[in-house]
Amino acid sequence: MNKQNFSHFIGIDISKLTFDVAIIDNDNEVSSYIFDNTQKGIKAFFQLLKIRKQQFRVH
Repeated sequence: MNKQNFSHFIGIDISKLTFDVAIIDNDNEVSSYIFDNTQKGIKAFFQLLKIRKQQFRVH
């Protein structure tokens, strides 16, 4: 198995009313967010990813 280096990890926990997102960056800094599990909440999540896109590295 090859070793892969990642700059960020994203964990998502989805429930009926909300979904929680945790982002861990390469400095082990944790950011957490809670979104409504609605179309508006999903759009807000994608907006967050768009804002933080500079920090993410695509593999």
